[in-house]
Amino acid sequence: LPSLICRRLMHDRRLKILPTPVDLGSFPVEMAWHVRYRHDPAHRWLRAEIQAVALELKAEPVDSSKE
Repeated sequence: LPSLICRRLMHDRRLKILPTPVDLGSFPVEMAWHVRYRHDPAHRWLRAEIQAVALELKAEPVDSSKE
């Protein structure tokens, strides 16, 4: 899992976030959907909610003491 998500979901202090044995670099996170849902109100709402959560996660400061 991306470390951003691991840090957010980590509640059990017995768990640790460990580095990968090789550098995986970074990668973009993207959403994709069928063109027929482009203007669907429910689908647009869901995409907006997912984007808001992703931006919120990205904005959270990193607490290195938890790693």
